[in-house]
Amino acid sequence: MREALRLLESQGNVFSTLYRGMRLMQVTNRGVAELMRVRTTLEAFAIREIVAAGPLTEAKLGPARPRSGAPCERAATALSARTESV
Repeated sequence: MREALRLLESQGNVFSTLYRGMRLMQVTNRGVAELMRVRTTLEAFAIREIVAAGPLTEAKLGPARPRSGAPCERAATALSARTESV
């Protein structure tokens, strides 16, 4: 638990207050929206790189599949369909 909190602190997700413990950073809707835009952009870039590397295989797509089934999987499916029809 302590190691996980140290990692979160080094990433700026929590901060430590002397004699008060750990606190979460303040989260705003704008901040979350910004993070989601960055994540979506990075995921789309990763998928384009995978597609550009040649025929899609499960081995190539496996690491790109999100754990949550989010936009990346939809992008991979769409790009896969597009490249198979070419």
